[in-house]
Amino acid sequence: MSAHPEIPEKTLYEVLRDSAARGPDSPAYSFLGSRETYGGLLNQAESLSQSMASAGVSKGDFVMICLPNCPQAVAAVYAASRLGAVAVMAHPMSSREEISFFIRDGNCRTAFILDSLAASLPAGSGLENIVLVPSGKSSPPMPGSVIWDDFLRMSAGVRPMPRVSPYDPVAVMYTGGTTGTTKGAVLSSMNFNASALGMKMSSGLKADGQKMLSVLPVFHGFGLCTGIHLPIMMGMETVLLPYFSPEAFFRTVLSERPSVMFGVPTVYEKLFVGETAPGLRLDFITGLFCGGDSLSSEAKTGLDEFLQSRGCRAKIRVGYGCTECLSAVTLMPEGEDRYKSVGVPIQWNRIKIVKEGTEEEAPCGCNGEICVSGPTVMLRYLNQPEETAQAIRVHSDGAKWLHTGDMGHVDEDGFLYFECRIKRMIITSGYNVYPGEIEKRLNSDPLVKASYVVGVPDSVKVSRVRACVILKDGVEKTEETAKEISGRLAEAVPLYSRPREYVFLDAFPMTKTGKVSCRTLEIGEVEGVRFSIP
Repeated sequence: MSAHPEIPEKTLYEVLRDSAARGPDSPAYSFLGSRETYGGLLNQAESLSQSMASAGVSKGDFVMICLPNCPQAVAAVYAASRLGAVAVMAHPMSSREEISFFIRDGNCRTAFILDSLAASLPAGSGLENIVLVPSGKSSPPMPGSVIWDDFLRMSAGVRPMPRVSPYDPVAVMYTGGTTGTTKGAVLSSMNFNASALGMKMSSGLKADGQKMLSVLPVFHGFGLCTGIHLPIMMGMETVLLPYFSPEAFFRTVLSERPSVMFGVPTVYEKLFVGETAPGLRLDFITGLFCGGDSLSSEAKTGLDEFLQSRGCRAKIRVGYGCTECLSAVTLMPEGEDRYKSVGVPIQWNRIKIVKEGTEEEAPCGCNGEICVSGPTVMLRYLNQPEETAQAIRVHSDGAKWLHTGDMGHVDEDGFLYFECRIKRMIITSGYNVYPGEIEKRLNSDPLVKASYVVGVPDSVKVSRVRACVILKDGVEKTEETAKEISGRLAEAVPLYSRPREYVFLDAFPMTKTGKVSCRTLEIGEVEGVRFSIP
């Protein structure tokens, strides 16, 4: 029995079924101009679950879903839940090696993938059912595969469905975790329900008349839980955006007029900069939420001013989260705008800061590792018991705590301040250097638009500090510029923290989830102008 009776003890499928019962003719989603009702979505999930069962998928099996935001991805997740199968969520642009790993990790025998990407499936993968979702691009048929519509017709009558617990695994979301290696976070329907309902309660979202734009991808915990399951739980309409670009976004906003949007910093910064869609009014937007990575206070101020200039009265509310907790762990309360904070814990979550490598709580205001306890914390990492034991620990209070691998502190009012990933911490000549502190100083420099600080191997110091910098428009990428920035920084940070190398870039390399690729910057696989500073 749940320790939190307010959280519905239901599977993802049962949550969808309940919403369909309340409003079968209510719009569930729109996609490229077409619409589907909750009754229709439920029928899709039911029909697909029958076809999956006919194809040999049973309770406990792992099914790879390698799709963008589209109706088939949504139906596949809820159909898998109906069967008690586990949805292995994969980025549709993953490399062949990555897809091979996902298939092996879950011992997947069934995969849903775009027909245009089927060639990326590795040979000898062991897949028995390859269901191709039409992408609109011509592609040669793949031996052993079946088109989506044909697969839906494979159902051999109505089969009895197994009894499924909301505490059973329902999805695997991949993450770098606390050590930087790829791991699958195994999550239950209760994790989804707690995260979605907690966000609803903490955000103040109302179902009546609201429509959510789902920009974040379904293979991302934030996207699947907050962008899909939350509106389904509330009976809201979701606008599915299959791919992101400023042009596609503004075209969709103009036609659909969504009232709520969840995004990550790179999405917001690409959307609301410059004169994209000049004259567009955004007064219909009532809620904007940002997580997934750090949004600087300066960038947030600029974005809020842009929104206000377009008639939007809502301000971006930032939060902090991790894949191991599916989505948001904290959220800035409405009406609060505490400088550099990422808010307070959402409903049912608890956070505490511990001294690194221990379970001892750090004093208020002191940096340490962020730990989370509550019903959103994952079940485990898939096939990695040692990593699970390192991440989830029972503390002296008897509660299970997730050690996030993130550095931060809380103030006297319980507001969290995220600093950086602990694995981003740089050790140089025995000193701990926190990149976030240097980035804050660099980003306030009059010549700097954005910065990202990494450590690179050094035979003497173990690591040396490298500053990767995007300069403001009109600033030249010269040695004099590097020296000028370095000189101002020297007045604010200790000698051991100062970057000894500056790399001027036009843009940062990004990961598939829209975050800065720290690893690419560390190994130097970027085109930039470099200068060494003694």
